[in-house]
Amino acid sequence: YNLAKEQSLGFFDDIPDNHWKRYQKIMAEVEDHEDPDNPHPDNDDSWKNYFDWYQNNYEPNFSCPFEKRIGGNGNGDGPKWVCDPHRLTRVSKENKTKDKKTS
Repeated sequence: YNLAKEQSLGFFDDIPDNHWKRYQKIMAEVEDHEDPDNPHPDNDDSWKNYFDWYQNNYEPNFSCPFEKRIGGNGNGDGPKWVCDPHRLTRVSKENKTKDKKTS
C-alpha cells in the first residue's frame, strides 16, 4: 500500500503495490490521440467540435474503484465523474487539521 500512497500524495492509501504497478503499466501503454503523429489534422472537421475531439482523443484510461457522477443541477456544463469522492472528504479533513496545527 505504500507505493500508491507515496506516489499519489496520500490520495490512494488502500491500493496494494501490485495493483498500483498494474495501473502504471496500463497508463504507460495508452496513446492519448486517435492519430498520435497528427493529433490535430487540418483535413478533419471533427476537431472543430471539441466534444467530438475529446471523445476521439482522450478516452478514460484510469478507473477508480468508487467513481461517482456528481452535479447535474442544470447549471454549467453538467455533472462530472469524480474519482472516489470519499477520499476527497478524507484528504480535505486531514489538510484542515494540518492547517490548524501550523496556524
